[in-house]
This record gives sequence, structure tokens and C-alpha cells, in this order.
Amino acid sequence: MKLSGETVIKAPRAIVWDALNDETLLIECIPGCEALERISDDELAAAITAKVGPVTAKFKGEVRLENVNPPLSYTLIGQGKGAAGFARGRADVALHALSDDQTRLDWSAEASIGGKLAQMGARLIDSTAKKYAEGFFGSFSALTEDRAAQAREAEALEAQTRAVEDAAQAETVEDQPSSAKLEPKLRPGLSSWIWVSVLLLLILAVLYAYGA
Repeated sequence: MKLSGETVIKAPRAIVWDALNDETLLIECIPGCEALERISDDELAAAITAKVGPVTAKFKGEVRLENVNPPLSYTLIGQGKGAAGFARGRADVALHALSDDQTRLDWSAEASIGGKLAQMGARLIDSTAKKYAEGFFGSFSALTEDRAAQAREAEALEAQTRAVEDAAQAETVEDQPSSAKLEPKLRPGLSSWIWVSVLLLLILAVLYAYGA
């Protein structure tokens, strides 16, 4: 079974990449995902319940990341098994920056299944896989775009706060030099003129008295 597709996400590539590597976000996007935890930097453990036609299958398995090339691409290789059968597959994911705020996610996957699931028929399995893929990428796009919007709001608030702080600092810096320049000049200058005035008055007073 092979599937492929693409989706355009209104978010910068770096944010999309981080989302693809965030198990707390992925668990919200994977239909039927009951648990997803990181075992190591490149391995995840998952527990998923999937319904294919009349069969409800519970899988437990592991997913491994290979060919990791941040923030451009990686390969997922996984396998799982349950009472209804087993599944093995791989998926290649690539991110293309369309603009500063838009990223195209290309993906292609192939998988093989066995056990009771294999008896459901290729058409039913393909349609179910397609539905799950659409569900995943629809949720992933929405959550990632929300994350990008929150990041933009945080950046705008930070920029606004920084601008206010810079303006206040500039005003303080501008005031300080002028005060610093005025204080040492004004006060000694003012003090000197006072003493000069006093001396002149004294001299005038003495001359006046002498003249009288």
C-alpha cells in the first residue's frame, strides 16, 4: 500500500519542524492515538486504536526517525502489532518554505499489513488509510497554525514592550547627559557669579563710603 500527498501550512518552516518533533502535539493529531512517548532522541513508542471496516484493531509499536535533516526532512520507520494483525511501514516527510509564513509539507508512505486486517480488502484498507492521513494532516495543520499565530502575537508583544523600554531608556539617557552637563557648569558658574557679585557690591560699598 502506498500513499502520498502534500499540505500547505500557514506557519514558518521552523515552527512546522518543531511541531513534527513534538510528541505532545502529535498525539492530538493522530486519530485513535492513546499514548505516544519519546524513548530516545530518535525513537517513539505508540499505542493506537484503529478501525478498519468492522474490525477494531489495537496496535502497540515503535517509530524510529532516520535521515534526519532539520528543518528539511526526515524518514519515519515503524512497526506495530496487535490481536488483529501487524503493520509495518515507512514515511518520508519533507518541508519546503514557500514564504516566511507558509510551508508546504510533502509526504509519501508505504506500508504492509498482515493478519485479520489483510483480509479486509485492499480498497477498504486504502480508503481507511487515506481517511486517517487526512485526519492527521488536517489536525496537524490547524494546531501548527495556532502555534504559529501564538508565536507571532508573542513576538509582536515582545517587540512592543522592547520599543517602549527603548524609548524610555533613550529618554532617560538623553536627559542624563544634559543634566550632567548643566549641573557641573551651572552650579560652579552660578556660584562664581554670586561671589563676583558680592565682591563688586563690597567694592562699590567701600568706594561709596570713601567718596562720602
